[in-house]
Amino acid sequence: MTSDYLHRLDEIITRYQLEPDLRDVYVEGPFDQRVFTWFLKNNNHTHSTTYEIDTINISAELLSNHGLENSNRGRIIALAIVTLKELGPEAMQVTCIADTDLEILSEPKFRLPNLLYTDFAALEGYFISTETIKQLLTLTCGHPPAIADKATSDIIEVTQTLFACRTINSNTGLSLKKISIKKSLTENKLRLSLDLDDLLKRYLNKNAKSSATITFKNSVIDMGKKNLARIHLALHGHDLIDVILFYVAETSSVGREFTTDSLRELFLHSTQPQSLQKHPLFASLLRRTCTANCLQH
Repeated sequence: MTSDYLHRLDEIITRYQLEPDLRDVYVEGPFDQRVFTWFLKNNNHTHSTTYEIDTINISAELLSNHGLENSNRGRIIALAIVTLKELGPEAMQVTCIADTDLEILSEPKFRLPNLLYTDFAALEGYFISTETIKQLLTLTCGHPPAIADKATSDIIEVTQTLFACRTINSNTGLSLKKISIKKSLTENKLRLSLDLDDLLKRYLNKNAKSSATITFKNSVIDMGKKNLARIHLALHGHDLIDVILFYVAETSSVGREFTTDSLRELFLHSTQPQSLQKHPLFASLLRRTCTANCLQH
């Protein structure tokens, strides 16, 4: 939570109606807030402010009315829906940014002019690539190039399998609760593997859905063959960070010092803000947050 006070929707709508020159951005969480603040500042859009969505009171009823999950992503989409209705399609005061998430494999349900989606499943896709993972493993774990290549492939494969599990869970409506993935991960001779049978056994047993194990596993394997191999870093950001953290902790004493936040920041700092402008999300964000003043720079 970034603030003790949650703004009501009617309050912020009134504010944007009275101040049409505002160019505010709303994002899912603290890492997103840091990324977009950094990006906009480095592009001279200092007039634009980025807020976390948990500064606004988005009711469970509003989410339910629009068929949205009770999550930060759902609240971002709900805010976009409400501000579009109240301010109109031409209004530029508010820009909402959501992870594409599982909809990377299909098409987002909500396409709105004031709602931007990440070009990858998660924001981490802009900063974490096969090359940056290899570099991390080389510098942190001391891996030679050939070992770093294989370990990187293992990390991506494991993370995409986890992404497939999330997708099947969503598509089937099982609503399975998350479990720890670390218990199903193994590092052996610098190679990483995921015990899918163990993961699904714990995953489905915890949620009293053990009868669906075989069908679920076959769906995960089938999805991996048909879809995920085609999509660059089709993965969940938290899963990717967790898998990398597990691997570097198992193979390097330095790696044990990393946290989720420090690892994200490390990858972020390897990126130049200008390099992000080639991606549709960041290009669209610059256009939406531009004012008459910034056009003169």
